[in-house]
Amino acid sequence: MTAARPAYVDLRVLIVDDDAMSREYLRAVLRALKCGEIADAGADEDVVKACKRSQADVVFLDIDLAGGNGIDLIKPILTAHPETFIAMFSAHSTLDNIKASTAQGARGFIVKPFSAAKIQQVLSNAALHVARLGER
Repeated sequence: MTAARPAYVDLRVLIVDDDAMSREYLRAVLRALKCGEIADAGADEDVVKACKRSQADVVFLDIDLAGGNGIDLIKPILTAHPETFIAMFSAHSTLDNIKASTAQGARGFIVKPFSAAKIQQVLSNAALHVARLGER
């Protein structure tokens, strides 16, 4: 008997973090989970353009970015790509960060350091979101 294929294997993911080590760690976890296409962007890049270029279904977006705040990027991303599933991550899981993220449209929140199990849960939620969009 073969194991069922995870629904998230076809997802296109964009990682946005100004810390290269964090991006690489998340990329390694996503690869281990057999996630679909993975792209990344540093804080100095135009994240909305990076979303378009990668055709991201899911964006893992750090809150604490050099020179800015990831929460401020949620609305422009969703304005340009309303179907995108945004999961915020931060070492600072304050209630204010969580409320502000969800108020702007983020659908997930992960506390650093994150585990593979938490990433897998977010990917599963994102796959459900994408599937619901496809049913419309």
